Amino acid sequence: MIRKASLLVVLFLQLIGQSYAQLSKDSVVMVINDYQVTRSEFQNMYRKNSNTEHLESDKSLEEYLQLYINFKLKVQEALDLGMDTLKSFKQEFAKYRNQSAKQYLTDNTVNEKTIKEAYERMKHDVCASHILIKCAISSLPKDTLKAYNRVMALRSRIINGEDFNTIASIPNLSDDSIAQKNGGRLGCFAALQMVYPFETAVYNLPIGEVSMPVRTSFGYHLVKVSERKQAQGEILVAHIVLQTKPNMSGVDSARQTRRIKEIYNRLKKGESFESLAKDYSDDRKTAQNGGKLPWIAINKSHPSFEKEVFKIKSPGDISKPFRTPFGYHIVKLLDRKELKAYDEIKPELTQRLERLGRFNSGKTALVNKLKIEYGFEEHKKAKQAIFDLADSSLFQNLISQSTLTKYSKPIFTLAGKDYFQKDFIEFTAKYRPATNQSVDRLMESLYNSYIEKMVIAYEDSQLENKYPEFKALVQEYYDGMLLFELTNKKVWSKAVNDSIGIKEFYNANAKKYMWGERVDANLYVCKNQTVADLVRNMILKGKSKEEIITVVNKNDPLNVQIDNKIFDNADKLKVGLSGDIPSKESKQIVLIDVLKVLPPAVKPLKDCKGNVVADYQKLLEKEWLKELRKKYKVDINKEVLSTIK
Repeated sequence: MIRKASLLVVLFLQLIGQSYAQLSKDSVVMVINDYQVTRSEFQNMYRKNSNTEHLESDKSLEEYLQLYINFKLKVQEALDLGMDTLKSFKQEFAKYRNQSAKQYLTDNTVNEKTIKEAYERMKHDVCASHILIKCAISSLPKDTLKAYNRVMALRSRIINGEDFNTIASIPNLSDDSIAQKNGGRLGCFAALQMVYPFETAVYNLPIGEVSMPVRTSFGYHLVKVSERKQAQGEILVAHIVLQTKPNMSGVDSARQTRRIKEIYNRLKKGESFESLAKDYSDDRKTAQNGGKLPWIAINKSHPSFEKEVFKIKSPGDISKPFRTPFGYHIVKLLDRKELKAYDEIKPELTQRLERLGRFNSGKTALVNKLKIEYGFEEHKKAKQAIFDLADSSLFQNLISQSTLTKYSKPIFTLAGKDYFQKDFIEFTAKYRPATNQSVDRLMESLYNSYIEKMVIAYEDSQLENKYPEFKALVQEYYDGMLLFELTNKKVWSKAVNDSIGIKEFYNANAKKYMWGERVDANLYVCKNQTVADLVRNMILKGKSKEEIITVVNKNDPLNVQIDNKIFDNADKLKVGLSGDIPSKESKQIVLIDVLKVLPPAVKPLKDCKGNVVADYQKLLEKEWLKELRKKYKVDINKEVLSTIK
């Protein structure tokens, strides 16, 4: 009997547990008009917007429930008014959703590696030389092979003992006409200043070694690193420059030399750098700003200038005069930026890498995962059939004819959906290939781009289903936009622009806006203690303000300034003359002569309009909410509500 009773208790508890579990999943906690609010939706908002120490409070839950109902009523009203159908609303919401979706449309693990890689590289600057054999990415295979063989032949010559920089300076050998002038020397540069494949080569290559060919959008490079050093960071400087010209006479050059030395001597004696820059610098664009230049990073200005300015160690230090192709310079270091800690720089670095397109590998990795997840299947015969149709103009002839509908075979399937030949043909319409491009290579590239675009588009369409937190975030913003627009129309802007309503509200509630006890006083701002003593004596003798001004300001109109003021903090000021009140920033002394105490009084509207408008807005919102409560039906499931903690 006991065992039977125990079994019944267990079964009863199981039923209770199942019932509670069902309520705890996603039951409907309330219905506003026809909109069903689920338990999870309400609980997430409650936890997000409530103080954590009050989460267990029934009173807090009830208070939030009413606020949430008010919120949803306003949103429902906005929907009924069609505010979500406005073009401006749709555009702003789409912009926000697209921005929020970005983190879900790439492989963040791959991106994190890219960010950390860039940060580690930013710790060092690299000095390198290169030899370039031009070859576009879209070149025909025979042209690509020809360029590759050329660059490998040059590498063999260098490995066998010829000088790298000598070969780089020969026009018929290297195709970089600019670098030919200095033997292929690129100088020193920082991370993120070169295209990614080139940067990867120079940061991974041992000093003194010659790389294998590095392929970039410019062609094939041979690279040799001469130095790797701690990053210089960025510096802020001001300069004084006396310009020189290539054809300047010896006399004029000597005169500029004497002038720059004289300016330097005056700086050593303590004269202002900013003043001398304004008076003598030939760079008139910066002279009026004390010679201040924009922030300088390595490889962003002339090497001869950078060589000198990066030697300056401490802000405030001034260089000795030095010469560049532009003239004679004296430079003052104003500030220096060192590399920030990883967590501090990560958001800024992430945006920079995104602009540079360095997260493409993250997107590619995601696409490869999604192709498996969504059962990507390629239909090779249909794909090849369409590839065979392509020529040097791709599918332009097909697109311009009505025959496009013929190409209706699927070239691949994704998540059970077919993507057809004609869709891919239309995708290629905007491309105009160069005459020397390899059609096969271009077709493969366009085909992969089309797959990537379709996979990402499909994943984008599934984000709300796959990621509850994304759905909640987007819905919250959607509702928030509607709430803002409608509340602005019904309450905020209405109150601000309703001058008649504001005045009527003020007249009906004027006693809410009262001055407390105030004092009427004369304020004497005295130049120094001597003046303050003189003014005090004259006040105590009953002299008028006019008499005091005439006597005290006879020789200096700034000895004393007098102003009559009404002070609110009457409890701190008594009738009569105050003691000396010294200024914290100067030698000035303030005296306050309290003339009388003013009784409490109603504030004029101009003195309390901000508070009146705010209170009027509250009234408008309160009345509006009453209307909404009458207009829309609200049903609350108290059983489900009771499970929310």
